[in-house]
Amino acid sequence: MAQYFSKPKKSLGQHFLWDRNIAKKIIEALQIRSDDVILEIGPGRGILTELLMDYQISFYLGVEIDRNLVALVENRIKEKGLPNFRVLHKDFLDFKVDEIEHISDGKIKVVGNIPYRLTSAILFKILDNRDCFSSCVLMLQKEVVERIVSPPASKNYGILSVLIQLFADVEHLFDVSSNCFVPKPKVESSVIRINFKHNLSYNNKYEPLKSIVKQAFNQRRKKLFNSLFKHYQINPSELDESEVRNFVNLRAEQLSPMQFLEICNYLGSRRIYGSNTSGRS
Repeated sequence: MAQYFSKPKKSLGQHFLWDRNIAKKIIEALQIRSDDVILEIGPGRGILTELLMDYQISFYLGVEIDRNLVALVENRIKEKGLPNFRVLHKDFLDFKVDEIEHISDGKIKVVGNIPYRLTSAILFKILDNRDCFSSCVLMLQKEVVERIVSPPASKNYGILSVLIQLFADVEHLFDVSSNCFVPKPKVESSVIRINFKHNLSYNNKYEPLKSIVKQAFNQRRKKLFNSLFKHYQINPSELDESEVRNFVNLRAEQLSPMQFLEICNYLGSRRIYGSNTSGRS
C-alpha cells in the first residue's frame, strides 16, 4: 500500500505507525477467526488494514475521519477485490455501532492506533457499547495502559481502571517505541488487549456504576464520606446495617472494582438510582 503519500495532520493528532513488525504483532494479538467481524478505529495509511486483507474474515469496517486516507485505503481494497471490506468516512465518536452489529451478532473485534487526545472519549465509547464487542486490541499512550491495568492503591488507579476491570479482562501486551511512528510522538505507546465479560449479573448497572466511580474519583484525595456519600445525601449513621459502612473513611483509590459494585448495589437498594441499562451510541 502507498502508505507514505498522506502527510500527517497535526489537527487530527495523526502519528502513523510504520513498523511492520509491530503491526504484525498487533494483528496476531487479535487471534482472528474466519467468522470474525473486525472494526478498525482510524485505519490511517492502512498498515494494519493491509495485513488484515491476508486473513479470511467475515467482514471488515474501518472508520476513518480523514477523507484522503479513506480514499487511499478504498483504492487498495478495490485492487485486492475484497467485497467484505469497507471504509466509512466518519468520526468514530459519531459512529453508530448498531450500523454493523447485525452482521456480527455482537461479536465484533476492535483494533486501532488510538489518537492520544481522544483516548478517554474512545474508551468510554467502547465501554458504552461493550455488548457489541468480544475483544479489543488497541495501541494507546503507555501511561493510559498502565492506568487501565493498575490495581487499587496504586498511583495510576482511577476511573478507567475500575470500569474496564469490572466489565473486561485486560492484558498489557507490549510497549512500542516512539521511533515506530511518523511523526515521532513525545510519549511512548503500549498495546493492550481487552476481552469483554458477557452475561454478567451486574451488566445493567453500568450507567450508575460509571456515575458513582466518576463522582468518587473527581475528589480522589477526599474520603468517600465527603466525596461520595454526602453527594447522595447519606449520613454515616444510615450505613450501620450495611457492609459499605467500612468504606466511608477510605479514598476512592483504596477500593477494588468489586467494592465499587457493593456501593452501587447499596445505593440501588436505597433506590437512589434507576435500573436503566446502558445505552448504545
